[in-house]
Formats: sequence, structure tokens, C-alpha cells
Amino acid sequence: MLIKIRGLNNMATFGDAERNIQRLLAIGQSFVLSGVDYIIRKSGKPTCSKGEPKTDIYVLAESKDRALLVEIKISFKKENADLLALCQIVLMKNFRKGLSN
Repeated sequence: MLIKIRGLNNMATFGDAERNIQRLLAIGQSFVLSGVDYIIRKSGKPTCSKGEPKTDIYVLAESKDRALLVEIKISFKKENADLLALCQIVLMKNFRKGLSN
């Protein structure tokens, strides 16, 4: 699932938008997606060995019943003078095996 978020233009820079969204999606915060309550377990800016990663913010959240995981990758883009946040959401069912607490 890919979601475009508009309306970020009131923020001065990509960095401002990134910091504001990181505050909203901090570890321990909760949100509802498709009627399921999730708690954020990992959140931050990914790193890679060569250059800048395509993803600006990475979030891994677990459903409150611990049955589901959702991965959210957010990238900021400039389109027609609008600052957009592109969110790729991947729902992982029955992914508990191999995930340590």
C-alpha cells in the first residue's frame, strides 16, 4: 500500500518535516490501521554503507494482540512545489517467529 501525504509545505525544510513525523511515530506510540491497534516497536532513520538510503523514516509496529506486524517506510519527495511524504505500508501476518522481544 502506498500513501501520499500532502500539506507538509508549512514546514521550512525536509528536515523539519522529518523531525515532526519522527516525533509522531516514536517508539511506544500507538496508532490504528484498518481497525487494528498497533504499538511502535522500532522507529528512526535507516542507514546504509553507501550514500543515503531511499527511506527517510522506518517504522516497525506490532499489533496489541502480538499477532501482526506492520512495516512503514516513509520517503520525502518534492512534486510540483509540494513536499510529499510517500508511505509504503507492508502488513506482515504471522511473522512472530524469529522476532525477539
